[in-house]
Amino acid sequence: YPEFESEKISLGQSFQGRDIYAVKVSANVDIDEHHPEVLYTGMHHAREPMSFMILYYYIYWLLENYGIDDRATQVLNTRELWFIPIVNPDGYEYNRSIAPNGGGMQRKNMRETCNSNSSADADGVDLNRNYGYAWNCQGIYEGVCDTTGSSGTGCNETYRGSSAFSESETQIVRDFVYHHDFKIALNYHAYGNYMVHPWGYNNTGLALPLEDDEIYQEIGQEATLYNNYFLGTGYETVGYGVNGDSDDWMYGAQGIITYTPEVGANSDGFWPSSDRIVPLAEENLHPNILVAMYAGALISADFNIQEGPYLEDNSYSIDVMLNNIGLSESVGITTLEFISEDGIGFSDNFIEIDEIDLRSSIDLEGISEFYVSPYIPSGIETDI
Repeated sequence: YPEFESEKISLGQSFQGRDIYAVKVSANVDIDEHHPEVLYTGMHHAREPMSFMILYYYIYWLLENYGIDDRATQVLNTRELWFIPIVNPDGYEYNRSIAPNGGGMQRKNMRETCNSNSSADADGVDLNRNYGYAWNCQGIYEGVCDTTGSSGTGCNETYRGSSAFSESETQIVRDFVYHHDFKIALNYHAYGNYMVHPWGYNNTGLALPLEDDEIYQEIGQEATLYNNYFLGTGYETVGYGVNGDSDDWMYGAQGIITYTPEVGANSDGFWPSSDRIVPLAEENLHPNILVAMYAGALISADFNIQEGPYLEDNSYSIDVMLNNIGLSESVGITTLEFISEDGIGFSDNFIEIDEIDLRSSIDLEGISEFYVSPYIPSGIETDI
């Protein structure tokens, strides 16, 4: 689907020199149409392959359903989707080398950090503890940050690295984000059936700003409507804190609304059986579509009409409330079209509205009128 998906774009090299790739998915993919941008990432942790299988499934679903499914068509026509499916290629290749049929338990990247001979210890930096927001709980985070949310010991599974963004893999994600205007992001992990959101670092129950919390709850509740993932912070879901993770940095430093879906039940584990791959991908299709739609303007209209009874040859007022619940202002003109069955007419069939700010409403009281034809039979029902 070359008109919809770009060639692989190398964003740079991992610690061991492997390319970390991104792909762009959008209609007219070779043209920057300045549509709202969405970011999806997978495999920060090398033993969590469902985190990128979900992304491949989603990409194929969009491409195969363009022009067939209204959601796929709207997403591709109005959004620019960016995917970094495998943030940690070195760890994944190591797992493939030791367990070609799946099951490798390397979590971190492949930097040599551990001199232990214990099989319970492992080299590497936990890439999801290496981002530069509340890294090691330093600075303004001291006293409100859970220091157990990462480790300073190189053999530990949550080793955070020698400094914030010490690893080329997290530097690549950071620089990629710097060069884009992402409104929302999903950073996929496994497992637990959770939908995790910031703050990860905070152990005092510090709330998000009210307006942002409302956004996180609104989108999160809709995203988990069908898969029933448990929505909350790390403390509320997995039961522990995280400092230096991707979500806190993207939200806290860059203002991006971001979630970490933890895909799969405990019975699925890190390497779910092959017959679970498609069901797990399917249960995350709705969240993937939803965040794409929320990235731009997402406009709905509530109508209220003057109370009846409605008499022939009379006119009645129509009130409209336009709501943009999306994370971007509308671009260009929004057109309201009034349609009804025979016997009802409108003073204005089309009304054009200029830009609507993000997360805002416009009250269009009395914006139009409808009138009842003198030829419509008394007592019938009709739709507007």
